[in-house]
Amino acid sequence: MLFSQFMQEWLYEDRGYYSQERTIGKEGDFYTSVSSSRYFGGTIGYYLYKLILKNRLPRNTVVCEIGAHKGYLLADLIQFIYTFDPDLIKSLRFVIVEPFEPNRVMQKSYFQDSFADEVVLHHVASLEEIQEDFGFVVANELLDAFPCELFQDGKIATIVDEELQWIKAPENATKLATELDLEKGELPVGYEDFFQNLTRSFKKLEFITFDYGEWKAQNRFTLRTYRKHETKPFEEIDFSKDYKISDITYDVPFEYTKDLALKHGLDGEYSTQVKALIDMGILEILEILEKNVTHADYLKEVATVKTLIDPTILGERFKCLRLRRISS
Repeated sequence: MLFSQFMQEWLYEDRGYYSQERTIGKEGDFYTSVSSSRYFGGTIGYYLYKLILKNRLPRNTVVCEIGAHKGYLLADLIQFIYTFDPDLIKSLRFVIVEPFEPNRVMQKSYFQDSFADEVVLHHVASLEEIQEDFGFVVANELLDAFPCELFQDGKIATIVDEELQWIKAPENATKLATELDLEKGELPVGYEDFFQNLTRSFKKLEFITFDYGEWKAQNRFTLRTYRKHETKPFEEIDFSKDYKISDITYDVPFEYTKDLALKHGLDGEYSTQVKALIDMGILEILEILEKNVTHADYLKEVATVKTLIDPTILGERFKCLRLRRISS
């Protein structure tokens, strides 16, 4: 089978890595910005609050997360909005796109523990189920979990008897490699369908996504696995033994991603995570915090924020696209 089909099965089919409940953070396979600090989702919530104050979005906007895992990001977003405008959580509507029932159960349980009946959480299996006028959509480490093809020297990878084999690349793969100016590396699969569905779901839209990646495709294999905080680069992956028990991912080519978004009526900014969080107001939140808590508590919170914005930790390794609809 093509490598993209193999990766789809690895992550999403029966007993796939993401189709089951997974622990993220110290006890899991890897950290994310969400598991590192509540100020990640909180800053996104503060940004949404400011958009509503500026009348760029109405108070009944649908707030949607894709790839929510346990729901921490959306919950942090809601908690920070409540801090700035308690009535706003009564008019906003909250949706998680989640196809897997075990994850839905986990998310509902977490929201019940966090908010009791004060927040109503809705689920849909896919974006195609949503038809709304206004949307604020957020995704953390989503695009790097889309399948990809592996390309080198005019060939693409297949999996035969659990081993990698190479065949002549079809025309569409060669065309995409040329578009990416790529001689060796990953060819993303499914990005265009994603942006098409996203822009069909909302007439007016703000979309924020964070991911591993660079502006340009890197002309090397960035495919890797994560298990118990150990990373295997492409050359060390055992496609038989690591199958479905490790996370598998690659770096997102953001220039290509933004070009696709523009094709579907979205435009906006690409930046490092640290710049995006500062632009969205994380330092403003810390200034407010400093005035309302003890100095010791303030320093504890600053320490978690440092993880998000320090260039040597998560601040520059992760990149951000902030997009909005420019046509309908």
